[in-house]
Amino acid sequence: MYRGETGIFGGKEMRHGIGVMLYENNRFYEGFWSKDKRHGKGYEKFSNGDVYEGEYVKGRPEGNGKRIWKSSGEQYIGQWYQGMRHGTGVWQ
Repeated sequence: MYRGETGIFGGKEMRHGIGVMLYENNRFYEGFWSKDKRHGKGYEKFSNGDVYEGEYVKGRPEGNGKRIWKSSGEQYIGQWYQGMRHGTGVWQ
């Protein structure tokens, strides 16, 4: 279920702007969208309780962000690239 801004691109309505998405598996995303992909600043809570808050590019964490793993309580605060920890950061 999506609630938020949309735009028409190539004759197709897409999530575009600020919005909230609740997926069937109870995953949750709130933040910016660009042509149906998470893009810009956002907050995501995964179905297992893990949390990511930070920047997205084309649907994946990229730029600065923080991820917390619920099962272990560990967290990484730093740089991301194409959905993976990459660059300068702190693991706690």
